[in-house]
Amino acid sequence: MRFNMINRIAKNIAWRAGKWSKRSASEYLFRSVGMSPSLKVTSYTTQSELLALYSLAKELSDRPVAVEIGAHLGASARYLAAGLKPIGGHLYCIDTWMNDAMPDEAIDVFSQFEENTFEVKDLVTPVRGYSTALLDDWPYGLLDFAFVDGDHSYEAVRDDIAVLLPHMKSIATIAFHDFFSHPGVAKAVGELLANGDWRAGGSCENLLWVKR
Repeated sequence: MRFNMINRIAKNIAWRAGKWSKRSASEYLFRSVGMSPSLKVTSYTTQSELLALYSLAKELSDRPVAVEIGAHLGASARYLAAGLKPIGGHLYCIDTWMNDAMPDEAIDVFSQFEENTFEVKDLVTPVRGYSTALLDDWPYGLLDFAFVDGDHSYEAVRDDIAVLLPHMKSIATIAFHDFFSHPGVAKAVGELLANGDWRAGGSCENLLWVKR
């Protein structure tokens, strides 16, 4: 009984230490690029996944162009912008901002996104609408990086991939959220990998990215 109690206490301490370590890392990276470390944005993306997105962004070549499909309230956009800022990158966020395909009620959250990304407004351009329509006629140049986190149905992810591919550079990265929890995402990404042009690059919790 005593051993079990000690074991539970030890696990709780380890969990809190890990959580504090990730929080400290986030605060440090935001301070390092002149962003507010205290702003907290609600997100379905975990802190570990957000830190992974930051790392993927900051490892891109100079002056990269990135796109995010499904930006919601701007949490992931902030981490991506933090990674892109030192290398002169730019992020385009595509969303309707009407909570499409979200468990929340249908409501316009665009003002919240703008508020949460205000301090990086020079690095982040919101593009309001549906990804398939917008990417079909994309005027912002070839992409070094894409983060797909919109509608998680197989058909939607398949279509997002189809419209993204013509705009991806020969050396590029595409990250997919909820790969391990949504069969539709996994199926669409599996088909992408099966064509042999892309390879698995890595994963973090429920985030997976592919490279070529």
